[in-house]
Amino acid sequence: MNRTQIASAIATLIALLPMSLLPMTADSKPEQRSQRYPTEAELKILAQRLKQAVDQMPQTIQSAPVYSDQRTPIEKQRVQAFIKAWSQLDPDVAPFLGQRQVINTQRIYPSRTRGQVCIIESYWFSETDNGVQFSTGTVKAGKLRTTAGQILWRDRDYLGAAYIKASQPQLNICPYPTLVQPPAQIDALKHHQRVLQQFQAAKCLAELPS
Repeated sequence: MNRTQIASAIATLIALLPMSLLPMTADSKPEQRSQRYPTEAELKILAQRLKQAVDQMPQTIQSAPVYSDQRTPIEKQRVQAFIKAWSQLDPDVAPFLGQRQVINTQRIYPSRTRGQVCIIESYWFSETDNGVQFSTGTVKAGKLRTTAGQILWRDRDYLGAAYIKASQPQLNICPYPTLVQPPAQIDALKHHQRVLQQFQAAKCLAELPS
């Protein structure tokens, strides 16, 4: 699915939501976000938006299949095994682990530091319009706060990512996760040596706990 198709799918989802639950963004380049985190009042509104959107997913995916579960049985098994294994060691972090993709690709990894995750977020619109960002995050009370200005939480099988852009609270909705791969093995990241170095320096992991 290309960028135009994905944007159309997100527009379909937006159209299904009541006006009181808008706005929603279809484009969230990490460098365009504010470093201000959403306030508790803003998060309450965004959480309601996410709940409403997930409630309506059975209707939404009929015209926006990007939000449906498109994983193969093997992909489901692998990521579920990964999450289950990490839940034994770091139960707060485990529900957030995995790779999710709509416009951006968000890869969330465990780390050797309990309660902390590592995040590699990338987008690719064209040869001249793309980027990669590394950040870390900590989990408290079921919410993941990242060093890149995002707050993430789960609603059933979907992940909400809240942030501030142009002084306005925004929400991205990320569908079902797949298994994260070691960054050095991902073609899109091989030329981003700084990100790979940050990953290692933060003691991030891409394997099952030992």
